[in-house]
Amino acid sequence: MSECCKSCGSVDLKETIMPAGYVHYARIDCNDCGKFVKWAKKPEKQIMQKINKYTGGYGDMNNVSLVGRLTKDVDMRYTAANNTAVAGFTLAVNRRIKAEGQPDADFIPVVAWQKTAEFCSKYFRKGQQVWINGRIQTRNWDDTDGKKHYVTEIIAEEVGFADSKKDDGTGSNSGNQQQSPPPQQQNDSNPSPSNPLPAAVNMPWEKQ
Repeated sequence: MSECCKSCGSVDLKETIMPAGYVHYARIDCNDCGKFVKWAKKPEKQIMQKINKYTGGYGDMNNVSLVGRLTKDVDMRYTAANNTAVAGFTLAVNRRIKAEGQPDADFIPVVAWQKTAEFCSKYFRKGQQVWINGRIQTRNWDDTDGKKHYVTEIIAEEVGFADSKKDDGTGSNSGNQQQSPPPQQQNDSNPSPSNPLPAAVNMPWEKQ
């Protein structure tokens, strides 16, 4: 280490890695006098290694995980171009920190495609708690008056039940519950920012 202890001038320093989640990466102390020298940041090389682990080496990352409850039943439709299944719904996700005068939850639009969409339409019901893994996607569309609308939504790539059991399939929580089927693990969300959701299947939350 190039630093030295400001108290005794010693260059014999030791680095103690702090526990995971701690505000600082490491603590530097003097081996001779035992006094604290400074807090150390995580080495850039290790930061990049962690980033590459999650991004495949591309340097960018777009990954979202949510757990929340459906505000309505799933809106299931099919694209006009090639009859591809697409489902839309909104998740109410409670905020951990609640501020006075602010909403207690965020209402997040989610879109699922193909087999994932069919799974959501078949098993997800209003009020159910579910989990979503996916990515954020932005797009825009023009309404019949020519007004442009901008949409930010979550493209669901993996979905599943967060409740211990799903409801009985009627949309009610009547107690006659069945064991939920295995979580959907399809990764078939083909559309990308260059292939946005067609205007023919705009979801209700996009309309003003």
